[in-house]
Amino acid sequence: MSYHVDRNEINSLLHCWWKCVLVQPLWKNVWRFLKELKIDLPYDPAIALLGIYPKDTDAVKRQDTCTPMFLAAMSTIAKLWKEPQLNLNDQLRATK
Repeated sequence: MSYHVDRNEINSLLHCWWKCVLVQPLWKNVWRFLKELKIDLPYDPAIALLGIYPKDTDAVKRQDTCTPMFLAAMSTIAKLWKEPQLNLNDQLRATK
């Protein structure tokens, strides 16, 4: 059995967790904060969602800082999904 995932599909998990316009402000804030901490990471869902860090950066040494931030962001997204849609929009926009 073969399963093909269209990375541009709106109903895909990648869209829900990363590409959706409702969650983008939250992820951008996470990356902005990492830059303030002098942690330079490419803006990549593989890092935040799967914990796959690029070997060519010093961020691998800073996983102890990055991973909890990514988990907190994902927990926030999941928590807000359970609330009515209006609250999700308001809460995520408030993180800008």
